[in-house]
Formats: sequence, structure tokens, C-alpha cells
Amino acid sequence: MERGESYRWVILGIVYLSILAFTLIFQSIPPILPFVLSELHLTYAQSGLLMSLFALAGIFVSLLGGFLVDRYGMRPLGTGCFLLMIGGTLLVGWGVNLQILGLGRIIAGIGGLTLSVFLPKLLSQWFKEKELGLSMGIFNTGVPLGSVICFGLFGKMGNLWGWRVPILLTGIYLFITFILFL
Repeated sequence: MERGESYRWVILGIVYLSILAFTLIFQSIPPILPFVLSELHLTYAQSGLLMSLFALAGIFVSLLGGFLVDRYGMRPLGTGCFLLMIGGTLLVGWGVNLQILGLGRIIAGIGGLTLSVFLPKLLSQWFKEKELGLSMGIFNTGVPLGSVICFGLFGKMGNLWGWRVPILLTGIYLFITFILFL
């Protein structure tokens, strides 16, 4: 097996960790929402807004993200996406009111949803024909696994150590994945 043959499996691993990072950010709020509501005295309408702001960014940036990756390449755009996700996540983790948390969710959403647009393209460049289906199948387990992690652990962590801990741990995970991506 030549270097390119084995390196594509490394690429799959990094892409997988990246889509898992996206999911951890996306699904991080619902399991800890009762703690956020209690501490920040938010209404149910405000909590719905907080959860929706992440996805709202995707409506506007998905097409732009596809255009930008074709124009500038994956490494520069991926770097920007990770920096936005890290910055937005840390803003949420350190936020003291709805406005700061909302801004953090929007920033993380722009980075995360742009990243999620071009990760499958990256796989299609490294995997051809019969292994492309396998790599895409593996890739697509990242979202459900991330959801299971969030809904299974984040609420318990929030209950034990406060709602900021799972958010900030996600920020650390994002930073490690960013280093691997580079």
C-alpha cells in the first residue's frame, strides 16, 4: 500500500472528527438548556431562539461556503471555519446574557455549517469508486454519534459541574481537531 493509499484513511479520520465537532456544537444547547434558563432567567421563546441561531446561519452561508471552497481551497476555508467554531463556542461558554450567547451561536454556526458543506467534497477527492460509499457511510455516523454524546453526557455534566463545562470542553475538542485538520 503506497503512502496515498493509507493517508486517505487519515483524512477520513480527521473529517470524521470534524463532523463530530460540528455535531457537538450543534446539539450542545438542548441537554443543558434547563441550566441555562435557570441561570440566565431566559424565557422559553428566548431558549428556542438560542437553539435556532446556530442553524439560521446555515440558511445563508451554505451556498456561499460551497462557492468559497471552490475558489480558495479547503485548507484556508477550513482554518477560518474552525476559528469561527472555536471563537463562537468559547463566547457561548463564557457568555453572561442572551445577546452574547446568541452571537456565539451565530458565529459557531457560520463556521460549522460552512465546514459541513465541504467535508464530503474532501472525502470525494481522496476516495474513489467502491471505497467512496464506505467512507461516506463512516462519515455519516458522526452526526448521530455526536447527538448521542451530547444527549447522553452533556446534561449530566451540566448538572454536576455547571452548564458551561460541556460547552468549554467542546471548545477544547474543537481546538484539538483544528490542530489535526491543519
